[in-house]
Amino acid sequence: MKSKDHSSHMFLWYRPGSGHPREIRLSSSMFKTVIIILSLFIALLLTGIGLYTTLVQKAIERNQLLQENEELRTEMLRIMELEEQLSELQDFAGMLQRSLTEGSDLQRILQARRSVQREIPPVQQAEMWIPVSGEDGGANGLLGMPLMNSDQTLVHLPEQWPVEGFLTRGYHYSPIDPSFSHTGIDIAVPRGTPVRATANGVVLVADWTPRLGYRIILDHGGGVFSVYGHNELLLVLPQQMVQSGTPIALTGSSGISTAPHLHFEVWVEDRSIDPQILLPSLGDEDGVTEAG
Repeated sequence: MKSKDHSSHMFLWYRPGSGHPREIRLSSSMFKTVIIILSLFIALLLTGIGLYTTLVQKAIERNQLLQENEELRTEMLRIMELEEQLSELQDFAGMLQRSLTEGSDLQRILQARRSVQREIPPVQQAEMWIPVSGEDGGANGLLGMPLMNSDQTLVHLPEQWPVEGFLTRGYHYSPIDPSFSHTGIDIAVPRGTPVRATANGVVLVADWTPRLGYRIILDHGGGVFSVYGHNELLLVLPQQMVQSGTPIALTGSSGISTAPHLHFEVWVEDRSIDPQILLPSLGDEDGVTEAG
């Protein structure tokens, strides 16, 4: 570029293949105008590039949000499916718990036993009675039961603790949902501790169940029964007569159990009662005390 004078500007443009250059003359005002237009164009170009970059960034963020929303929607669907599965498992657990309701199997045995028993006229007079609790196993609402049953055979009541140990769980009856009841007491003892008959009786059942594992049921006459569960080894057979204090099993953790202990129940016909109503008080000579 050459400046001829102060009022104009000359530009030489050489075209490829042409022998002569082409001259372009611009006045000072025109040159300034061109410079301003080029400056504005560059400014607009830079602004456009900035806006485009911003729009591209916004588009990328929008796509990321859409992807995250899709992932959240998928997670929500998975959570809903897990909630449905949890609800089904809870329903199944409830059904399983009800199927394993404590005492349900004993009730079946007692009903079967009564169905084959010969009908005997009821006793006309009974001078002695024992307290039998209501459904809650407590001392309120006592029912009467004679110490001599209708065929004049003696009723042997549980009179001693079956093992010496620590009482870890007591008797509990739930009037709202009986399936949540604990129809006996749990006594923690070392594995292999001898389990002794709490009273004279006859071995009604010596078997294995999924809930109580190796189990023994003694018939003490007059509709009084005692149950011993979670044993490791049974020492008696059905129909065998045993005396109070006779070893009938060795404790263990069979069935549904988390640690070695004895589950002990007392039933009067088809109703469970709290064994502690009949047994000596805790801390007496039998050596059974509260845990903790």
